[in-house]
Amino acid sequence: MNPSEFLAVAGVFFQATLALLFLSLARRSQMREAAYVAAGFGLWALVQLAMVFGLAGSPPGLLAAACWMPVTVLGIAALGSRLLRAQRQLSWQLSQQRSVAEQAMAQARASEARLAELAQQLQQRQAQWQEAQKALAEAREQAQVASRAKSEFLANMSHEIRTPMNAMQGLINLALRSRLDSRQRGYLNRARAAADTLLLIINDILDFSKIEAGKLVLEHRPFLLVQVLDKLQAAIGASAQDKGLTLKMDVPEDLPPVLVGDALRLEQVLVNLCANAVKFTARGEVRVAVRCTQQDSSGEVPNCTLVFAVHDTGVGIQPAQAERLFQPFDQLDPSSTRQHGGTGLGLAICKQLVALMGGKIGVQSKPGEGSEFSFDARLQVGTAEHASVLVQQREATAASQSTDPAAVPAMLRGKRVLLVEDNESNQIVAGDLLREYAGMEVQLARDGKEALACLRDHHFDLVLMDVQMPVMDGYQATALIRREARHQALPIIAMTAHALPSDRHKSLAVGMNDYVTKPFDPAQLFQVLVRWLAPRPVAASAPAMRPPPALPSPAAASLRTSSTAALPPDGDNTEEAVSFALGLQRCLSQRDLYRKVVQRFVSVHAEQPAQLAAALAREAWREAAALAHDLISTAGTIGAEGLSQTARALEQALNAGEATRWAALQATLALQHARVMQALTRYLDDQAAPHR
Repeated sequence: MNPSEFLAVAGVFFQATLALLFLSLARRSQMREAAYVAAGFGLWALVQLAMVFGLAGSPPGLLAAACWMPVTVLGIAALGSRLLRAQRQLSWQLSQQRSVAEQAMAQARASEARLAELAQQLQQRQAQWQEAQKALAEAREQAQVASRAKSEFLANMSHEIRTPMNAMQGLINLALRSRLDSRQRGYLNRARAAADTLLLIINDILDFSKIEAGKLVLEHRPFLLVQVLDKLQAAIGASAQDKGLTLKMDVPEDLPPVLVGDALRLEQVLVNLCANAVKFTARGEVRVAVRCTQQDSSGEVPNCTLVFAVHDTGVGIQPAQAERLFQPFDQLDPSSTRQHGGTGLGLAICKQLVALMGGKIGVQSKPGEGSEFSFDARLQVGTAEHASVLVQQREATAASQSTDPAAVPAMLRGKRVLLVEDNESNQIVAGDLLREYAGMEVQLARDGKEALACLRDHHFDLVLMDVQMPVMDGYQATALIRREARHQALPIIAMTAHALPSDRHKSLAVGMNDYVTKPFDPAQLFQVLVRWLAPRPVAASAPAMRPPPALPSPAAASLRTSSTAALPPDGDNTEEAVSFALGLQRCLSQRDLYRKVVQRFVSVHAEQPAQLAAALAREAWREAAALAHDLISTAGTIGAEGLSQTARALEQALNAGEATRWAALQATLALQHARVMQALTRYLDDQAAPHR
């Protein structure tokens, strides 16, 4: 094959290859123009092939030679036009995409700006939220401080108001035992009734405040139902008899005799309902009915539902009025000329107390025919062992409510008591009461460390533990005592000059069982001792600490009605500074004991205001608070209630860091102390006068 032929064959293969490439392009891209180009190259390949075989002059060769060029040119032109259109379309699409991208970028920038703005707003909101949280925390703290201040105020006011009220009642009772004409006796009887009413109003306000704050917790201890009804009869019977009414008790014999719950609050509800019934009934009767509607003994702890109903034949209540009976401070007759008084709190308190007992209270009434108030209470059923113990305690408590030393519960005699007390006046009073009049064996420890040593070497039936002492206080000592297994069941009674809930909770938390407040009320002290020294069933749980009773105890009432011989000469001249009647009451009406306590106060505490002022000048706040604390119980024991309360306020102000109150309270304390010392000196002179 010569070179020309070789080139011709190569051209054929080249043209064929181009034809196949354009044909493949046409098939893949669906472009007909590429097929035209492929056809042109194919025809050119045929022409080259015809030339190789010498067929260029044949008709097919001539036809292929004539057609390949136009077909190829037309195909290339069409393909170029197609590609140009595609390029334009692609450019348009790219332009559109660029526009979309620019819009997206603009939106992204706008979103970024919006996000930055939202982030700034979020930071502002977070700052506002933090400020709100801070304000809320401050408001919560202020509310808690206000709540604590309210609780302390109520506790202090309870003591401040009840103390003079008790003194008034005691003095009225003493006066009623003296020689009086009918007019004077009538005045005093009205004064006693007014004092009793005022004390009930005070109790209602204090109870409502506790309920409102959610701090009223019911006790859970065994009690005799008959004892509750006996107290109800004693509280209401006299007023019903004075109005010519009959008080009836409808109590079936199949009721559980011993229940477990809060007897004091159950009695409070019944007394309130019965007192209202007597108040609004002019003639007829007041009937108290008790029924057991459900009793379940299938569980671990048997329980029952009791329904109490108080029916009267009084004026009745309009249906529209009955709907708002249980609203606080609501009077059915709001006029200033209403016939019956009251605060409008009694039934509101009853409703809350019944709810705490797991029940509801309601009323059915017809005007002119009478009313029936009823409520149900869910209570546990006590055991026979509970009944035996309660009967013994009832008999012992009745004995403890007498001022006759011979009537002190016999079960106390011979019991060993560890008295942990650093205050000498309290040592004298508590020691003599327990040793001389209760017949108990008393060992003294002056601080918690001495108490621990005594307990290591000796056996005691009960510990009376002061909570604030040098070296080791009562809280630390009790915590250490409870660590020893042999002292887990040892009754430890806190002795405190403060009766705030926080003090009681702290005492309970470290392991103390109960508490008595200083200065001592002998009846209260003996009742607490009886409660913890009386035999207990093994299965019975130890009762928890309980708050002070809302009403004066019968024992305190009996002590206040002791004979006028217990009063010192010219007592009226000094009662503004010192209530000698109250001081004698706290010494079980024993003149010798009271005189010993007064002499001790005069000799030991004469310079206490000067010592307190010096401590304040040295900025020795703890020393000043300890001096003020010492005066709370010692002054209270002798009957100097004003001095005792000022000392209490000064101690609280020192502990709270309220520096603006210190100077005024210290000055008031010094003035009251001087008056007390003058009164006590005159009392001692008067007592010594007959012996000169």
